Formats: sequence, C-alpha cells, structure tokens
Amino acid sequence: NNNTNNQVTNSTNINTELHVNNASFYLDGNPNSGIPATVNVGKEYSGQSMEIMTTYSRDGSNLNNPSSYENHIVDDEGNIQITEFAPIPKYPDNCLIEIRYNNQTYKFGCNMEKRKGSQTSVPTPL
Repeated sequence: NNNTNNQVTNSTNINTELHVNNASFYLDGNPNSGIPATVNVGKEYSGQSMEIMTTYSRDGSNLNNPSSYENHIVDDEGNIQITEFAPIPKYPDNCLIEIRYNNQTYKFGCNMEKRKGSQTSVPTPL
C-alpha cells in the first residue's frame, strides 16, 4: 500500500512542478511588429532550457497559429523572453502559453485586455 500511495503522490508533484508566476505583454498597435512576452517561471529555473509556444486569441478565435515550440534558456530573474512575429490584426483577449520542460507539457491561460500598451497577467494552469 505504501508504494501505491507514493506513486500517486509523485505523480501529483510532477503535474504541479512548473508554475508560471506572471506573464507580461507589450502590444504597440501595429499588427505586423509582433507581440513580445516575458513569462516568469521563477528564479529556481535560471539557466534551464525550456521549449515555449504562445497562441493568441480573441473571442475564442485564434489570431496566430504557431506550429512549433521555441527553445529558450530561463534568465537569472526566472524569465523566458518570447516574441510572436505572426501578423495579429486585433488585440487579443487571451494567450495560451505552452511550455515543455522535463518531458512534460504545461499549459497556462492568460486573460488579456484588448488594448495597446503593456500589461501583466497571472496565468491559470489548464
């Protein structure tokens, strides 16, 4: 019985291992200049390699369609910098952040304001 309980506990820990503390976006109003994003996973991941992909949507419809993950190194502050360069004709109201790390895929949803400028969101695990 102990081994079974340990396996369940380990499985739970693996699924909740990676968190995104916050994500910051900058939208300049130009649909062709891209959307830079800073995704904070925490300083404890500094120097780690992670694959990341961002999908932006508005009113439930995708505004970009990324086809692959980008490999990035987490910086000293625990941030991953990623820019989506696909033309995005409208301000998004949601960003799906997908991160591959340690043979796991983690998904987080960010609510966004449909406006120009900087904004920060606290993602929720999906």
